[in-house]
Amino acid sequence: LDFWLDAMRAGESREYVFDGFINSTEWANLCLTAGILSGSDTKPTITRDPSDETIAFATRLYTTCLCREADPDGLDYWAKELSNMRRSGTEVAYGFFFSDEFQSFGLTNDEFINRLYATFMDRPAESAGFAYWKNELKKSDRETIFYRFAACQEFTDICSDAGIISQMPR
Repeated sequence: LDFWLDAMRAGESREYVFDGFINSTEWANLCLTAGILSGSDTKPTITRDPSDETIAFATRLYTTCLCREADPDGLDYWAKELSNMRRSGTEVAYGFFFSDEFQSFGLTNDEFINRLYATFMDRPAESAGFAYWKNELKKSDRETIFYRFAACQEFTDICSDAGIISQMPR
């Protein structure tokens, strides 16, 4: 405390002091512990163990995207990335959807839409929605459609239930 008071007495602004706090490792650690983003580029020096909900989220990506069980090392990696807010749910899902393994499936647009629904909405497509997205894929690429699905409220809710962030702030 004395350091910051002395800095202000020496003419430093409140903004300077504020920046010192929010860009500190202590702040980054405190925010991670609370499960919120710190708002700075400072990385925490602590890590959180993934919760059961976060592990279930990562497991679900394996089953909905890749249609297989998770390999232990991959599951551990993705769950830790999510738990420690190094990646958002959208970023991790992107890693699955645009992985070499997923791309090797050679899915049709219909199959791709069904995987998007299963992953981002945890339900099958309704006929009107399916027709809409099928038409949208004729006008756009899969990556654009992926991000549109990732922005839906249902996925935000799935991420929230898992205790992770759905998207990183820009």
